[in-house]
Amino acid sequence: MRIRLAKTEDSPRIAEVHVTSWRETYPGIVPQTYLDTLDIEEKQSFWERALVNGTQLYVAESQRGIVGIASGGAYRGDAPDIKGELYLIYLLAEAKRQGIGRALFNAVKQQMMPTHHPFCAYVLADNPACYFYRAMGGEIIGDHIEDIGGKPLKEFQFLFR
Repeated sequence: MRIRLAKTEDSPRIAEVHVTSWRETYPGIVPQTYLDTLDIEEKQSFWERALVNGTQLYVAESQRGIVGIASGGAYRGDAPDIKGELYLIYLLAEAKRQGIGRALFNAVKQQMMPTHHPFCAYVLADNPACYFYRAMGGEIIGDHIEDIGGKPLKEFQFLFR
């Protein structure tokens, strides 16, 4: 397994990982109607634009190809003491519990040091990955409601010092 920065030509596989990971992770949490509307071509266009515009996205490659993605950067909230934000870590189910999420997390963390530290991540409260974020040293410092597909869902804010 190898972690590297994404290239524009990776966008088709990145889109597949994005959509598939949501469909594998969130049934019963996010409305199925929302999951059914996720479109790989739409996500491919999104990631192509993001990568062309300088978004730093890490990919995890196995022998099978890209199986996970992660990104982070400047904090998008208004807490003055938080400098960075882990925007996403998406893994295919087949890639979980193999250290790939940890490797992606650490790649983004290294990228954000020293200018975007401490950093936070927002995670749906019902997401089984909450255990992962705690294991990575995150502490829950707040929560809020996020509307996804017309359903109000609780998100935890994890802080990493």
